[in-house]
Amino acid sequence: VIGRVVDAGGILNEWKANNNQYYYNVVYNNQGYGIGTNRAANISIFNNTVYGNNTGGYSYGEIFAEDYILAPYTQTISNILIKNNIGVANKTAAFAITLGSEVPVSAGLSVTNNNWHKTTGGNWVCAVGGCTSDLDLWNAQSYVGTDLNADPLFFNAANADFHLQSSSPAINAGTNVGLTRDYAGTFVPQGSAPDIGAYEYVQAGDTI
Repeated sequence: VIGRVVDAGGILNEWKANNNQYYYNVVYNNQGYGIGTNRAANISIFNNTVYGNNTGGYSYGEIFAEDYILAPYTQTISNILIKNNIGVANKTAAFAITLGSEVPVSAGLSVTNNNWHKTTGGNWVCAVGGCTSDLDLWNAQSYVGTDLNADPLFFNAANADFHLQSSSPAINAGTNVGLTRDYAGTFVPQGSAPDIGAYEYVQAGDTI
């Protein structure tokens, strides 16, 4: 999904829209959030690249972020898997990822092998325990453990080229989630760790 929605977010899995998967999408330059999950169950969000959303300049509170999870009004939320995604916030007030304070982290929530980054500095995650820029503190949460906080080194983000440079920390830093072709149709190797994000890095001369 290419971004540029006029007055909304990119991808929203809304109330009771259960059993959905979102993978190998590129979501950028939306006025609102990038990818959101709200009061749903059995949702898989894999290998997406989410960059530079929240362009509207207005605050959505907990959803002023590239990726967010909410469970307001005592609605249940369970089995949310967020893996191998790149989320880059380039607005001062935005976060790379947020979890609403009401999200039950014991209900099958797993956020691993993602690459979060905020280009303007400051807190890049806002979750159940508060907001922080401390990767160790974030990875110490029971539902995390293996995320990165680093510039993913896109080839040319300003011109919406989100391929990875050869020195990107996202290369071979993902976990196998059973996907075989990336956003561009490039083969994803099954015998080694995949790359994080929507594009599998291809060296010159590699067969795709």
